[in-house]
Amino acid sequence: MGISDHAPSVTSRGYREVSEIIKKKREAIQKINEKQDSIKVFFGYEVNILADATLGLPDEILAELDYVVASIHTSFNQDREQITDRLLAAIENPYVNIIGHPSGRLLNERDPIDPAWDKIFLAARDNGKILEINAQPDRLDLPDDLVKEAIQWGVKLVISTDAHSVDQFSFMKYGIFNARRGWAENKNIINTLPYGDFVKEANIRLK
Repeated sequence: MGISDHAPSVTSRGYREVSEIIKKKREAIQKINEKQDSIKVFFGYEVNILADATLGLPDEILAELDYVVASIHTSFNQDREQITDRLLAAIENPYVNIIGHPSGRLLNERDPIDPAWDKIFLAARDNGKILEINAQPDRLDLPDDLVKEAIQWGVKLVISTDAHSVDQFSFMKYGIFNARRGWAENKNIINTLPYGDFVKEANIRLK
């Protein structure tokens, strides 16, 4: 199980406070892992891909995490080149493991962004990065047509609930349905793998 809350802001909180937040959360997760061995909990953050193509946390903080999900949450109205450059910058960051809800769509609320998907898929494949199939019913992102295209490019995918509460873990089934509509099989989805293979394929940085 990966815990990936939205990352605290260094700009508003300061480097020292953010480091302290990370330290306390790391200690809490370590206690969970030490108390039992049936579930392994990984400590990550969902980090914003900012409008200027930088990430919301500096690399020295990202390096302290087991994994990083990078996502666009703002400035969806940028042109295609800018949006593409933002995603490519995140994909090429050595500490980013997953690109979250890559198209940014919210069904019946916000249209998807339109990067140069061939460049995104090529970069994700060549950099060993994972694209998320977000199971939230208002997202289902990657959309099924892009799931199929990502598979054709040889890109690794992960199905995530994006759960903000315990009851939302049940959203996983919607992500599975969406993956199936995109012709995904077990071999295309890294969180179907056994623990050891998953850690390797996801490039988890075990602490």
